[in-house]
Amino acid sequence: MKPFILIVHNRVGDTPTEDENDVIVQTTAVAAAINRLGWRAETLPLTLDLKEGSTLIASKAPDCIFNLVESLDGDDRFAVAAPILFESLHIPYTGSSPATLAATSNKCVAKKIMRAAGIPTPRWQPSLNAAFRPEFFPFIIKSANDHASIGISDDSIITSAGDWQRWVDCGGAEQRREVFAEEYIHGREFNLSVLQRIGDTITVFPPAEISFTAFPAEKPHIVGYAAKWEKGSFEYAHTSRLFSRDPQDAALHERLKATAHACWDLFSLAGYGRVDFRVDAAGKIHVLEINANPCLAPDAGFVAACGKCGIGFDAIVKELVAVALE
Repeated sequence: MKPFILIVHNRVGDTPTEDENDVIVQTTAVAAAINRLGWRAETLPLTLDLKEGSTLIASKAPDCIFNLVESLDGDDRFAVAAPILFESLHIPYTGSSPATLAATSNKCVAKKIMRAAGIPTPRWQPSLNAAFRPEFFPFIIKSANDHASIGISDDSIITSAGDWQRWVDCGGAEQRREVFAEEYIHGREFNLSVLQRIGDTITVFPPAEISFTAFPAEKPHIVGYAAKWEKGSFEYAHTSRLFSRDPQDAALHERLKATAHACWDLFSLAGYGRVDFRVDAAGKIHVLEINANPCLAPDAGFVAACGKCGIGFDAIVKELVAVALE
């Protein structure tokens, strides 16, 4: 009998933004892969009505749940409720546990854990409001919980007290989402994808570097919202991903891979993950964040990293399901 895989994703509205629609792109791609593998797939949108979700999932009785829930009712903080629900139903699911998602989804919490473990991460100050007094410059203003670079633009870089005051005067401190200040590391940016294999081994793929060579000198070298989602923007057209094998970077790449492995172990990730880095002019690495449920869209960085090592999309899906059922 064909294994039945239920793909559970967060429900999106009738007029989703590009970043919200991305989960539908992932769901469609994963469903197609499951069908090509000869299994049976269905999809189910999940909301914060967890009682209804529990009833629907239980009635379908899947062999495994492919978890693509990134938020619930538009709030990324509630994504952790999905695996809690799956565990309450005693159904295997792909990806990390509720504890891991809780520890990694709030960037300030993750940074505290990394700092305590000796993993280098940029300085930060939480809880930005009108009374906030910066302890260092420059810094970048980030959402503590939102993914997909939501809210990040060139204006997020604060280089002086004057910049900060202008941000406050423009109402930035009054926004509803929780934001924090992270030391802005001017330098190179890398992300490393990690895939768990059957038998509890993991593969840390070669680093992908984000190239900003087409950016004007005065433009911040960041992957903001426009670079990811606004197809007509300069950032979207000129931010590229490179998998370089330059011998001069060999030692750096090994340090990045070792640190990504350490982050995997520290946060007890499962299935797959991605670790984002900046490297300063002195060659010191800084972990920006841990993504326990990276995007699985066919054009996303995780899929590209696997592809560079000969692991196609169907193989990724097969591996994630196999590990969940192991």
